[in-house]
Amino acid sequence: MSISGTDAYDSTDLLPSLVERALTAARAHGFPHSCRSEQGRLLHALAGGARHLIGETGTGCGVGLAWLASGAGEGVRLVSVERDPERARVAAEVFADRPEVEVVTGDWRRIEEHGPYDLLVLDGGGTAEASDDTPADPARLLAPGGTIVIDDFTPAADWPPLHEGAVDLPRRYWLEHPALKTVEIALAEDLAMLVGTRRRLAGAETTWRGLERGQIVRGVVTRIAPFGVFVDLDGVEGFVTVPELSRHRSTRSTRSSTSARRSPPRSSPSNCPGSRSGCPWRPWLRTP
Repeated sequence: MSISGTDAYDSTDLLPSLVERALTAARAHGFPHSCRSEQGRLLHALAGGARHLIGETGTGCGVGLAWLASGAGEGVRLVSVERDPERARVAAEVFADRPEVEVVTGDWRRIEEHGPYDLLVLDGGGTAEASDDTPADPARLLAPGGTIVIDDFTPAADWPPLHEGAVDLPRRYWLEHPALKTVEIALAEDLAMLVGTRRRLAGAETTWRGLERGQIVRGVVTRIAPFGVFVDLDGVEGFVTVPELSRHRSTRSTRSSTSARRSPPRSSPSNCPGSRSGCPWRPWLRTP
């Protein structure tokens, strides 16, 4: 959200109809902190790249969410969390005729109930901008290659970035996060956003080494072949053979979560994981 962001919209702006509806609601309820049009247009563009799920913290009265929903493709779901019950109610009314949009009331951590996200916008918690605000975990909340947006910075010209004469630790945290490739984008003289992409191999070196025999893991089916399925497990792509699959097999490729039980190896433990025999889960690392 932006200070006086609601009033920053000019009456001559050409806006998506859903954004106009949300702005009307924000003005009617005296909510001044909507995202500005510069932010909204970037969110609109980023939403077009999401394939399945978009998340947001800090709904407000729904202006930023309206930009996202207006830019999202068909079949993409959107979940936004707002801690203030009245603002959440107002925003839910804005999207009453958009079944793909869900407004959740509660602490920002409720965003963790969904995911992983193709695009996650942090505008109301999870940013580490406040001393008591625990930062969101992009390695857990983002799909491999997913995008995270952290809102409401002023452009920085130096390194390390400064804020009110001191090192801007939240900005530095996101710019140097090991699971992300993050850049700062200046949108106006007084406005910037951080946009990060989750590294496809973030945590890959340790993910499969922590597995134990018989452990159930959750992954994303990326491709189905006659002899089994390819599954993405936190950036590590592996393969599950037909005998290890549930009898309720899928007949088409899907990105929904699936569980696969890793059976004890049929040969010595040294053959698993990564071997071509003795282990149905065969992880390998791909170049991002």
